[in-house]
Amino acid sequence: MPTENPTSGPSLSVLVSSCDSYSDLWPYFFHFFFSTWRSPSVPVSLLANHMHYADQRVRTIPVGRDVDWSANLQRALQSVHSEYLILILEDFFFATPVDEERVLDACRQLHRIGGKYLALDQFGDTGDLVPGTDFRVSGGDDNLHAGLNLSLWRTDFLREIAQPGKNIWRAESALRARNRAHEPGIYYMQTGTTPIFTYCESVRGVFWKQHALDFLASHGLRPNLRRRPCPDQSDSKLARMCRSMHKRRMKIASWLRTQMVMRGIGSRVQPLRQAG
Repeated sequence: MPTENPTSGPSLSVLVSSCDSYSDLWPYFFHFFFSTWRSPSVPVSLLANHMHYADQRVRTIPVGRDVDWSANLQRALQSVHSEYLILILEDFFFATPVDEERVLDACRQLHRIGGKYLALDQFGDTGDLVPGTDFRVSGGDDNLHAGLNLSLWRTDFLREIAQPGKNIWRAESALRARNRAHEPGIYYMQTGTTPIFTYCESVRGVFWKQHALDFLASHGLRPNLRRRPCPDQSDSKLARMCRSMHKRRMKIASWLRTQMVMRGIGSRVQPLRQAG
């Protein structure tokens, strides 16, 4: 396992935010993660409830019963000791090669200017450009330049934002409220900057997005649509009824899987055979 201080800069790690209900995504997420970011020198951890991902490159942090997004994250952060943290959601499948030096440099720059948050997937040209960086000061009404998608955090600031009792949307609202209030240290990327990461966002709610299935198919991958289907997302009465039926079935199946895991059955999720 790599150390948490691979350079002379601030310590950095990666945390993939997830839960056992989305464990079917883990093999796909990490397949693309390690295909695009080969041999990362920073530690990579996965937030889970009771299950484990069976890959020595990933440290699973089981936090126990699913309480709420922020409470789960707070428990996981007790095991994270790096000064900075890249937070990624488990349905963001990396799509292009990652230049690790750019990742580390972004962290060094954020540290140098005393920053505590950088939206890695938000781009724009409002707010002051920070000299010597590709960062712009966020804030004001343009609050979509701060979110909980793919982001670089000073770990103690993430602890402040993710207060127990908040789901991911309320935690994001708390961040954006700070942003609108012009709290110092919140940044996003300058328009025209080559993205450090690009990804395919694969799930809407609990269902696959069609473009994600197309993305997987283009790589010769076919997920289990019985476990996580891709139903019609229109607003018709029939489509809504079908989605509701799928959600009830998926909720029951998830409960049954949890009971099996608690009995020591099926607790390890295996990587895809194609992952190297």
